[in-house]
Formats: sequence, C-alpha cells, structure tokens
Amino acid sequence: DTPEDHLQLNIKSLFSTYQKETTSYLSRKGKREKSERDRKLSPFLGGTVNFGYEVVDKRFSKHKVESKYLKEIFQMYSQGGSLKEIGIYLDTNGVKPRRSKRWSLGSLHKILMNKIYVGEYRWIDKKSGEEFFITTPRLISHSLFNRVQKKLTENQKNKGNNLRKTQSLLGNFLHCYCGENVTSMIKLTHNTGVKKYYYCR
Repeated sequence: DTPEDHLQLNIKSLFSTYQKETTSYLSRKGKREKSERDRKLSPFLGGTVNFGYEVVDKRFSKHKVESKYLKEIFQMYSQGGSLKEIGIYLDTNGVKPRRSKRWSLGSLHKILMNKIYVGEYRWIDKKSGEEFFITTPRLISHSLFNRVQKKLTENQKNKGNNLRKTQSLLGNFLHCYCGENVTSMIKLTHNTGVKKYYYCR
C-alpha cells in the first residue's frame, strides 16, 4: 500500500466517524428542542413505552385497558398486597408486561416507584446520558402514589429487620466445625419464593 492509500483510508474513517457524531448530535438536539417546545404535550421520544400508556401520533396517551390494571397495582399494594400476589393476579388475568411473558417482582417494583404515572417523566438518552423532562398524562393520583412510596419504604425496613432477627437466632444455636457461628441469608426468588442460605462467618 502506498501513503496515498493510507491517507484515503484515514479520510474515509474520519468522515464516517464525523457522520455518526453529526447524526447523534442532531438527534439529541431534536429531542432536546422537542422536549422543551412540546413538554406539556407529552411527546414520545423513543424506546419502550411504559405499561399503562400507548403512543398515538408520537405522543404518550392513556391505554384504556392497561391504565385500569395499573391503578389496581397501586391500590392493591397500598392496601397490603404483596408484589408476588399482584404478579399472580395479573398473570391470571392475562395481563402481559412489556418485555416478558410473566410479571417479575422487579418489574412491579419499578412500576410502583416510577413518577411517570403522576405525570413526571424523565427520558435518558442511552448514548449521551442526557436527560429530558416532559409531562405525561397522569394515571395515578399523587396521594395514592405517596401512600405507595411510604409502604415501599416501610416494607424495605421490615425486610431488613426480619433478616437481622433470623441471623441473630441462628447465631445462638448453629456453629461451624471451625468454631465460628453459622448465619443465614434470606433471598426472594421469582420461581420458588423465599429461600434461606446458610454460611459460616
């Protein structure tokens, strides 16, 4: 290869990189301008649309069927229902999540914490990490959302207390052959429910 050949290859590579960066920049610029200009009109900027919504004319819109189940998810949890019970209820009624066939505890937990359902949506560009804030149709009242957040916090604290209590009780009775205490860890799995793991400290 001659120096001219190397030069041409470098120029092509630089031009290709330039085109990609320009396209990415223009895309982010367009989304930024759209989110600022049409923030109150609920523009859909891409990605997977959240459960409870559908996209109509490139805008977030209330999904008539899913929005009813969404409200039930929040109501059931605020009234003491567990994530597992809610998941079973949805699966039994043929309600499908966005990216799988069955509901997981994690997907339900994310829904319960997502402020999009009270009209506050934060969209993050995966490549640049830039955030865009827009208003969406409100599907859940602020009062119900706040009650659920309080319940989530309480349940998380109780989960930690239950774990420490179990470890303390086992520590008084079980000992490893090396002389150290044996304790346990509780893990909630999607398929088998609660599992206890024992290990030496």
